[in-house]
Amino acid sequence: ATPKPDSTIGFEVWLPEQGWNGKLLGIGNGGYSSVLNYAAMADGLRRGYAVTATDQGHQGEDLQFVIGHPHRIDDWSWRAIHLMTVGAKAIVRDATGHWPRRAYFDGCSTGGFQGMNETQRFPDDYAGVIAGAPGYPRTALSASFLYAWIVNHDAQGHEILPASKLPLLNRAVLAACDAQDGVKDGLIADPRACRFEPASLQCKGADAETCLTAAQVEVVRKVYAGPHNPRTGKALFTGWDRGSEAPGGDPKLGWTAYIVGQPEPVRLELWKYWLFGDAKFDWHTFDFDRDMVEAARAMPAMNAVSPDLGAFAAHGGKLLMYFGWADNVSSARTGIDYYESVE
Repeated sequence: ATPKPDSTIGFEVWLPEQGWNGKLLGIGNGGYSSVLNYAAMADGLRRGYAVTATDQGHQGEDLQFVIGHPHRIDDWSWRAIHLMTVGAKAIVRDATGHWPRRAYFDGCSTGGFQGMNETQRFPDDYAGVIAGAPGYPRTALSASFLYAWIVNHDAQGHEILPASKLPLLNRAVLAACDAQDGVKDGLIADPRACRFEPASLQCKGADAETCLTAAQVEVVRKVYAGPHNPRTGKALFTGWDRGSEAPGGDPKLGWTAYIVGQPEPVRLELWKYWLFGDAKFDWHTFDFDRDMVEAARAMPAMNAVSPDLGAFAAHGGKLLMYFGWADNVSSARTGIDYYESVE
């Protein structure tokens, strides 16, 4: 599909050789990658669906594909999925002689975001959407990555809270909140009810692997709190939930992927190339007031936040969302917030 002179959107459509169930299944993407999820497509095909997936209008997984091609932001955020869907339905009709009688979409993370965009922008594309852990307020989500990295580094970029202390922190959180639901099973049933205070781990003397320094305690507090507008004090995105520090006590999981052990903020390229168009952008200069306003203005397609699902519901559309409480990317509280906004 070539909707713009500088857009090339690739997609594939697979149909069962026999036993087609009359339905189409759209498959979402992960991150900013162009990779089609062939495993999910094959699973759908085996269950009798015609299946389709897209490369989001680019190749690779870095974010530089928008340089000189600003229309590709829309390709990535909504246009590729919509045109894939329209095209797939027509291809299925041509191949079988019948339009799909129902169409469904299934995606997680970026795929969940794509599914939510579909329900809001093109409510007639799908009868049902499964949106797993959708990072649907994308600019705010990306700002939360930037914020959490910044609060864990000093002005010179040196790390304050190391990965080696995440299991210590996670064990303390579980000790404080695991049994709140009446079952001690290594899980926190609802982190919103957990009131663990990181100061309980503060070192009485010198720094050690068995405690947190005062500076590290402050980092943890800020990560839990999440980014706020420095002028208004309004929350920009949820903080990381208690229990997400190192799920299962594994320091390679949880915060390590975004807050500790990283040479620069995760998704820094989004600000460099998508918003500012400046490869030399310095994270020190990011303003969580001014620049967040500009991001919402310049990249509106990055935020699938409309609570109006009236047109989607009018034809019986169903939206299913799921989250993990210890997810270090897409907080379950954003799903609750969206559900309540729709209500």
